Amino acid sequence: MTKTRCVVLFALLAIGSALAAKTSLPTLEKKLAGTSGKQRLSLLNEAATACLNLDPGKQKVFATEALTLARRFGDQHEEARALFLQGCAHKDLNETEKAVACLTQAEQIYAALGLPLDKFNCLKNLGWVYENTGDLDRALAYYQGALQLARAHSLAKQEAVALSYIGIIHIMKNRYDTALRFMYEALPILEKLGDLSLIANTQNYIGSIYFELKNFPKALEYYQKSLAVYRKENDESSMAVALNNLGSVFENTKKPHAAQQAYVQALELSEKVGDKMNIGRTLGNLGGIYIDLGDLDKSLECRQKELRIWQEIGNQNLISSTYSGIGETYLQKKEYAQARKYLEEAIRLAKELGDKRGLEVSFYHLSRTLEAQGDYRHALAAMKSRVENKDAIYTEDMTQSIAELEAKYEAEKKQKQIELLSKDNQIQKLQLSRARFRTGALVSGIALLLIVFFLLFRRYLHLLAFWKKKNYVSHYKLERQIGSGAMGVVWQATDLTGKKRSVALKLIREEHASDPVQRKRFLNEAYLVDQLDHPNIIKVFERGEHQQTLFIAMELLSGKSLADVIRAGDRLPVAECLRIMRQLADALTRIHGQGILHRDVKPANVMLMNGTAPRTAKLLDFGLAQSPSLTRLTETGEILGTVYYMAPELISQRQASAASDIYALGVVYYEMLTLEKPFLGENPGEIIRAILENEPVPPSHFRADLSREQTALVLRMLSKDPGQRPTDDDLLASFAAAG
Repeated sequence: MTKTRCVVLFALLAIGSALAAKTSLPTLEKKLAGTSGKQRLSLLNEAATACLNLDPGKQKVFATEALTLARRFGDQHEEARALFLQGCAHKDLNETEKAVACLTQAEQIYAALGLPLDKFNCLKNLGWVYENTGDLDRALAYYQGALQLARAHSLAKQEAVALSYIGIIHIMKNRYDTALRFMYEALPILEKLGDLSLIANTQNYIGSIYFELKNFPKALEYYQKSLAVYRKENDESSMAVALNNLGSVFENTKKPHAAQQAYVQALELSEKVGDKMNIGRTLGNLGGIYIDLGDLDKSLECRQKELRIWQEIGNQNLISSTYSGIGETYLQKKEYAQARKYLEEAIRLAKELGDKRGLEVSFYHLSRTLEAQGDYRHALAAMKSRVENKDAIYTEDMTQSIAELEAKYEAEKKQKQIELLSKDNQIQKLQLSRARFRTGALVSGIALLLIVFFLLFRRYLHLLAFWKKKNYVSHYKLERQIGSGAMGVVWQATDLTGKKRSVALKLIREEHASDPVQRKRFLNEAYLVDQLDHPNIIKVFERGEHQQTLFIAMELLSGKSLADVIRAGDRLPVAECLRIMRQLADALTRIHGQGILHRDVKPANVMLMNGTAPRTAKLLDFGLAQSPSLTRLTETGEILGTVYYMAPELISQRQASAASDIYALGVVYYEMLTLEKPFLGENPGEIIRAILENEPVPPSHFRADLSREQTALVLRMLSKDPGQRPTDDDLLASFAAAG
């Protein structure tokens, strides 16, 4: 899977590199040092353009300053250019929402200025953003919009580019014949234009399609054609792309030495031009091929370098997959402790990103590692998690296949009806002249209609039964999975009763469905939240059971988790932090007033709602909550929750109290203010020692705008002695006074 994906992505990079500026970045940086005003604005945009596909971090810095200057001078053209370049940088850094916002604004300005070529580039890059997130249908819509624009304004080169991009989407949807059709439609346009660079790019795409079809001789032929053109054009960045593709062909045809040679050449060229994305991907390919060659030290060296590249760029998806690759290498080296460390980190990141395929691969390697260590119980658990993620991928693919099949079936049924109606009309004409034949033909037509209807109806019932089994729970239709945890999976679902509302439907995991303790814990969550009617606590509409699957229907929230805000590096103003904390403190006061302990307060369980000013915070996930009215489900010595947010008394005495929730809220407050956790460590053991023994750095060290009183409050909330922490009423009073 990894090799195939790289081929498509490398092909896409080729067109991006063709847009790079001609002036070198060092030259532009020297010029920038002594300029100001409008001249500086133009140079900043040129410098950002020079960073395209090479250094998205620098590109964002240049474009951000250019945008500020353009708006100061009222220069709409340079403003749109800065927004476009900023959007491209966000795209390469996987900052999807920011990329979409910038590119959309740029596209609107270019449209108002009547610049179709620039508008085309915005539409194309918007498609690319959604392609990178896996939303292929939305990506396809943008590419089709770009194609229509190009044709409307007779932009032949852009028409060919759009055709190629549409073809790439069909590659990713496994529609290879359709993809080839688009590529072969683009090729003669480019040949007529004589644009050798784009001809080579399209040949690269065609090679990628043949690669996917396992027709490696054809793939090799087209990759070699594209490489020859790139060499003729002295396009070193694109030469590196083609060499990487050739290496993938050699790797898949069991020619590891030839693959290694191609990858090494690609790496040298990428380092020469400073193409960080290509350097990182080539290092990953080399890391894999060195495993095949048995040189594990070389493999590890390449993958560690690759990791540093992705960490510098900040691409979390690629960091996660590289952690997995490093773990695999350590597994091959039989250094199991190191392998486990990297694989567990890969799994943690993949869960945060919702990367099911990444989880499936990492759990597979982790299971093998644990098995080699003799830890068969956890090895089995890892293998079950791997199968679960593989099933989830299969289910998504199957759901899409069923939807496509259902659409084809409806079209087929309509066509049959048209054909039957046509036949019926012919029979009616014959009735006028042949009475005897009319009766026989009518009977035959009705019989044929009944047979066709029966066959189609039976086929429809079979599909409908299968589809309903996969897509319905009780009177809720499952729309898409929006989250998962240790106990359950959360879906966006539609209530098919008279209310017809969208809900968040939490389903108990299949592996827990027959476990009485887990079933009880799952039901407790709904029971507890049902008692808590509070504007800052998620509401429960219904709880029940359908075919042995327990479910909880809750309000569907629209917004971002506080964890996502922190992870994005968005430091909120102190006033907003205080408003959020006042709401959460009020929610905890209500919870504790009912004799309930939440026991899992953390940023991931706080949702900041969209569309409210100021923002409303909601406390979620009562799966670990405890109440005196419910049976105690936690075994002696068992620790529940997330280690960063566990109070010292929970670790040492296993004794939870309202003060433990206050401590966790203090960690949340500290992290929201500083974007740092108060206690850190390389592993859970080190984190626990830090919680028990160390004092946190005062948050005012990171936030000069934080008052002395609020700094003292945070430190009191993090006190190691539960008795020294503020009570619920103290907290509310402190936040109210500060607000």
